Amino acid sequence: MPPTTGILDDFNRADQTGLGASWSANAFTNYPSFNIASNAASNAAAAFRSNYWSSAFDADQEFYCTLGAAANAFYLLARLVNPGAAPTAYQVLFEATGGVAHIQKMVAGTTTQLGANVSLTAAAGDGILLRVEGSTISLHHKPSGGSWSEVATRTDTAITAGGFAGFLLNNNTTTFTLDDAGGGSLPQPVRPGTSNRRLMSRRRTRRRRSYA
Repeated sequence: MPPTTGILDDFNRADQTGLGASWSANAFTNYPSFNIASNAASNAAAAFRSNYWSSAFDADQEFYCTLGAAANAFYLLARLVNPGAAPTAYQVLFEATGGVAHIQKMVAGTTTQLGANVSLTAAAGDGILLRVEGSTISLHHKPSGGSWSEVATRTDTAITAGGFAGFLLNNNTTTFTLDDAGGGSLPQPVRPGTSNRRLMSRRRTRRRRSYA
């Protein structure tokens, strides 16, 4: 399933240290910000980098990006709370060297894998997406030039509140970039009959005013 939310940042601006005011760093302690380089978010060959969107999202949320290099020791994060020394979040870890991904939860800094490894090599130009809706955590992938598909889902109820979303690079000194980061709160379905009830209410209000 393709993203249901828009792109938050295409990183198309002059090279700079950090990503700008819309982003926060240190999702984990001592993981400083990515930088802007050549219209992308870059680790500048530093091993540890992290950012999360500075505004929190509702509990049902998604986050995605396009890879500029194979995703190795790279994470997507959702429902992130208490960023820093002991964060809580759902996350997907991508390991290009093994061709696998791991869907995980981190609670107060302690990580637990949810289910078996997922067979996936996320290569340069691919899109990757983490979605959390209710108790369902799902991983989606779009090969370069291809279409989005759901790769795996897990069920967990440990983290229920809304929070931040972002990305993290862990111990990878290879130059790594990403682009077109997007996400946000998932659209909520309209309950059947809601629009009709509102319309009838407005009509009754107009009738009462006409009798006054």
